[in-house]
Amino acid sequence: MASRRPPSDKACAAGAVLGKHKKRVKGSGQYHVCLSPSQREALFGKAHIGKAIGCGTFACVFRRSDGRVVKLTKDREDIDGFIAAKGLDHVIRVDEIRELAQAGTDVRTKKPVPVYALIEERLRPWSRSEQKWIDKPLRKAGDALMKGAGRFKRSPESFRVSSENAAQIAREACSSASRKPEACRRFIGEFAETFAELFRRGVIFQDSHPGNFGVDKNGRWKILDLGYSGIKPRAVVDVLEGLQMRRRRR
Repeated sequence: MASRRPPSDKACAAGAVLGKHKKRVKGSGQYHVCLSPSQREALFGKAHIGKAIGCGTFACVFRRSDGRVVKLTKDREDIDGFIAAKGLDHVIRVDEIRELAQAGTDVRTKKPVPVYALIEERLRPWSRSEQKWIDKPLRKAGDALMKGAGRFKRSPESFRVSSENAAQIAREACSSASRKPEACRRFIGEFAETFAELFRRGVIFQDSHPGNFGVDKNGRWKILDLGYSGIKPRAVVDVLEGLQMRRRRR
């Protein structure tokens, strides 16, 4: 979970300790984020950063006053995944992506780490009951899709999931779904087509668990996170040093 600014860190207009360590996850671990006054104003306006409404291994999400959210993360693959997935109906809408200059410090080593801020639409997470009935079908479909995509690693643009194949994957994945079988098949079919489009764009969506999905204001399901994708970094990221931004080539 995110904590509020450490009392000794007087230079931060807003700060938090984010992230968690997982033995099997490369690069995981806590890091401290320190936002300058101008960075905080650019991301949150005059409001305080507040309490995180959700956290993962690399990131936490905070409310904005305009109904959107700010996601703070050190996961570069998530950033590049969203750049590649721009415009897809079933991926959360990301309005802005900024790298925060000189904002992050690894808690254990005290070394600087890159931190990114994403301004996104706010989604409603799936409830526990929703996650429970879709969990097994989603994982079965994800395994089947990963297996099929494995044959196209050298030419991902050639990977296709036809409507017929998507329907078959849905039938097999939802065969044991005792609750909402029609809704299960519809969701899995749409998920299969979205997985294929992401794969063609270079995003290998390996993190297909129910907690990684949400619902927008129109009731449409969307993917919340595109980390663990193996995607190669894009060339240009906006850097937020103050209220003004500069573009930096990597």
